[in-house]
Amino acid sequence: MRDKPQEIHYLPKELYMFIKKPLFEFMEKSSLYGVWYWDLSQKDQMWFSSGFLHTLGYRQDEIEHLSVQWKELLLDEDYQEAIEKLKQHLKYPEYPCDKVLRYRHKNGSIVSLRCHAMVIRNQENKPLRIIAFHNDITATSMPQENAIQTYKNEIAALRQEIQEKSFHDTTTQLYNRQGLEESYKYLIEVAKRNSALFSVAMVHLENCNDVNIQYGEQRLKKVLRDLTTILIHSTRRVDILGRFGDEEFIILMPSTNKKGAIIVCERIRQYVQEQPLDKIDYLSVSCAVATLSLNVSDNTQKIYDTLNLFVDEALYHAQKNGGNQVLHYDDINNLIDLFKQTSSENEDFYQ
Repeated sequence: MRDKPQEIHYLPKELYMFIKKPLFEFMEKSSLYGVWYWDLSQKDQMWFSSGFLHTLGYRQDEIEHLSVQWKELLLDEDYQEAIEKLKQHLKYPEYPCDKVLRYRHKNGSIVSLRCHAMVIRNQENKPLRIIAFHNDITATSMPQENAIQTYKNEIAALRQEIQEKSFHDTTTQLYNRQGLEESYKYLIEVAKRNSALFSVAMVHLENCNDVNIQYGEQRLKKVLRDLTTILIHSTRRVDILGRFGDEEFIILMPSTNKKGAIIVCERIRQYVQEQPLDKIDYLSVSCAVATLSLNVSDNTQKIYDTLNLFVDEALYHAQKNGGNQVLHYDDINNLIDLFKQTSSENEDFYQ
């Protein structure tokens, strides 16, 4: 399975967006001894702040931001107790998750820190993230206690906001439209700086409403998850995937030319055709593709809007031509000419 790009870890970036800048910096650098932030939709992903790692004698480049690393830093018995505490807090939100934990310092000594953890949930009350912050168990000064309470209040006030601004689709765990838009524009900026090609594909799942009518919502969700798996296995680790709408997925392909993007999409289309999603043989996909060569003077928003317009138009023509096909925006006129030549009775179809 394709790994996520490692250049910029998404969890601190996400956390920074939802928490005011001074508070974020306070969490990292003040006497709270650091934080960790855990993605429950991808349970191997856990980010550790510089302050937390410094407390244990490590630099950022010495530690992998993975949940297994947290397990290795804790004493075994403390890890088991911490997991039990977290399970109770996940099941019963009012259950406090406050525990003194013993961590292994790089020099071999034991560091005891009090861990305060809190679950962040979406609108469906599904747990999305766990955030935990630490303070020295001997630190009892009023300023620090006030800071901790301020932080707790801030998180509580922002719960509703993070529910509304979650970056991931709950069914597929891919980026949702909002999360996708930020990555989309970021990759455009990178392509501009490198004067590189940038390709975008919209993958449209055809006839999925029939699945919902015939089999129900749960079967449809299974189909969407199966398609997600195909998309992941068909793309590179540098590509970004997202669910753009109920039936549409987006693939962002940096440094990819027209031919390369079409090959990726044809692979997806052919796989769905030959191995029907959840064994439902009337399902198919059409893929609309657009490619632009970018340079540093381009306007990011304009490029974003143009690419979306191009794939929308290409998808429209692909579906009008019967669906189950891959169409690049540059080839729309060729498709129209071919249709006119082979179907005189529909000569004005595309007028």
